[in-house]
Amino acid sequence: FRRHPAKHDAAVYSRGGVVGREVPRLSGMRRVIYAGAALMTGTGVAEALLNYAQYVIRADTSVTVTIPVLERNGRVFPRTLLLGPATQLESQYADGVIDEEEEELRFPVPEFTPVGGKGTPRDIEPLPTFPTS
Repeated sequence: FRRHPAKHDAAVYSRGGVVGREVPRLSGMRRVIYAGAALMTGTGVAEALLNYAQYVIRADTSVTVTIPVLERNGRVFPRTLLLGPATQLESQYADGVIDEEEEELRFPVPEFTPVGGKGTPRDIEPLPTFPTS
C-alpha cells in the first residue's frame, strides 16, 4: 500500500495506483533499541516504555516489564525487558503504517508497576508556643 496525501484528516491508500478505502487515523510503528537489539512495537508502547524508564532511573531501582513485540514472522509476542539505572533505550520511527484500531489490538500499552514508593506526609511536630504577656 502507498499513502496518498490526506484529505480532511483521513488517509487515502492505494494499491497499484487505484484509490482504496479511507482510514480515519494512522499510527506509525516504532523500533525500540534495547541492549543492541531492535524491537518493533506500536507507537503507544514505545512512548510509554520510554516515559516509564525515566521514572525507573530517577527511583534508582530495577524492574522487569513485558511489552508486545512484532517478530519477523509477523506475529506479536510478549518480550520481557529489564529496566534499571544503566538501561539505554532508543526509539526510532520504523517503516510501516498501522491504523489506530489495529495498533490498540496488536500492541496494547501495558500497565507498568509504580516505582519510587508511596509519598505520605511526614508527621510534623507543632511549633512551640510561647507565652504572651
